[in-house]
Amino acid sequence: MKIKHHFCCAFRDELKETLDQLSIPYESFSMHPVREDSYLVFDIFEEEKDFCSVIQMIKDGDTHIQQVIYAEADLLAAEWLTLRCTNTSLELAREETIFNCFEPMEGNGYRHREIAGNPFYMNKPVRWEKKHFAASYDLGVEHLFCDGYAQGMLELKEAPVRFEAVLHAKTGIGLENVYYFNITHCLPLEAIALCGEEKKVICPNCGRIRYEIRDNYHLHIKKESLKNCQGLCKTPSIFALGPYYLVPFNLVSRELYLFLRDHGMLKNLTFEPVTLV
Repeated sequence: MKIKHHFCCAFRDELKETLDQLSIPYESFSMHPVREDSYLVFDIFEEEKDFCSVIQMIKDGDTHIQQVIYAEADLLAAEWLTLRCTNTSLELAREETIFNCFEPMEGNGYRHREIAGNPFYMNKPVRWEKKHFAASYDLGVEHLFCDGYAQGMLELKEAPVRFEAVLHAKTGIGLENVYYFNITHCLPLEAIALCGEEKKVICPNCGRIRYEIRDNYHLHIKKESLKNCQGLCKTPSIFALGPYYLVPFNLVSRELYLFLRDHGMLKNLTFEPVTLV
């Protein structure tokens, strides 16, 4: 297990010079019409010898995200794993049909938004190349899309997934070789074992509850609730991704993880052990 630190920092000459001196790869980009290097983006593992030198250069206002990277042995030691996608390259069309937004606030925005359950639309087919799963920035990394190969293999496993057609935005006809990966088995709320790392927030208007979690939040599930799961399930959407959008955790069994691995379907997917209680 390793801890990777991801940084997005306002451009500073001294930071760039330090990264160059330490031979740490980085990308520079800008949202300014003139400057080409307003931000520096880079990753570094906590175990690297230069980590302390870099962390001293980080300032308030810089984005800093920690991610635990698990070794294969860590994953195989767990009975169940969480499942997310690392690629959010898919572009959805007809954005106005994706979400239901309700309880408008003063000014702009809404207190809540959730996936409406309508068909998803895209403007063009997906070029999968060697990957079989991808996600959309609009929906987040918890909501997956897959190609026909993944669909066929998981149907052979009788996994509890509904493969929903994605429609062409202009014609309304289903696109070939792309499906929304809709996990149909949802655990009851009582299956989640809160561990004290969650911040419970109650909507002052409607009483809806959400749990705000940190980047490296570790999911705890009551083992008894997984007894009848067929290798794949999800939690209710109660975890906060930003202040208004709630997401689930997807769970796969060790057996299904090995099936995905042995059939070459791990690209763009990330897994973390679940603690069973």
